Amino acid sequence: MAKAPALTSRADDFPRWYQDLITKAELADNGPVRGTMVIRPYPGTCPRTAGRNWSGRPPGVPPPA
Repeated sequence: MAKAPALTSRADDFPRWYQDLITKAELADNGPVRGTMVIRPYPGTCPRTAGRNWSGRPPGVPPPA
């Protein structure tokens, strides 16, 4: 099985590293106009879902008496 290409080093080329990261995570695609990105619709669902599922207390901490 072929290895997935590694990300460009952040210290060597930050803009290329950012583009590689966004592409590999499938958060956005390059837009039709140079320098633009089209954000995929699902990245925003994670914070909303986490907010609904989180009680506001770290695990193991009992509610106030």
